[in-house]
Amino acid sequence: VPLSLRFRSASGSNEVDLSELRLADLEVHISSGKAHVILPSVVGQDYATSLELSSGDMDVEAAGGAHLDMSLDMSSGDARVALGQGSDATVSFEGSSGEFSLELATGQAFRVEVKKVSSGDVKLPSGLVRVEEGDDDDEGIWETAGYADAPHQVLLIIEKLSSGSVDIDFGGI
Repeated sequence: VPLSLRFRSASGSNEVDLSELRLADLEVHISSGKAHVILPSVVGQDYATSLELSSGDMDVEAAGGAHLDMSLDMSSGDARVALGQGSDATVSFEGSSGEFSLELATGQAFRVEVKKVSSGDVKLPSGLVRVEEGDDDDEGIWETAGYADAPHQVLLIIEKLSSGSVDIDFGGI
């Protein structure tokens, strides 16, 4: 039975292993402290994941074959999302400060849409092709060669970045 799961933590350290569950949707709210969340990766199963981080650190991992529709809202602190090979995911991000890193498997088809950056920094990996200009030099759309025809795609949408940074890295899990 697919579950709708809500997890909240005010402080402390949390290890949340959901790898054996079937999820319909997931909400994780971390006020402060640390959280390590391991997501399920049932091939062909799509689920929505909402992550909120006020401060502290959040580390999220999804094994290969994950199908996710994820939103991440980060006030401060650091967040890391690692997606395994063959993932199909859309990640929407809004951040005030802190660092967000997205780790992807080598060769993963990837597209990033940067909509609004105030004083933050988006660090794009080499090899991405700019396919659309934005209002500023930091804004626009970039993707890997062959993205449109790839069988598995990851899309990162940076809705808003006030300060802090976004770092995208290939060669993750």
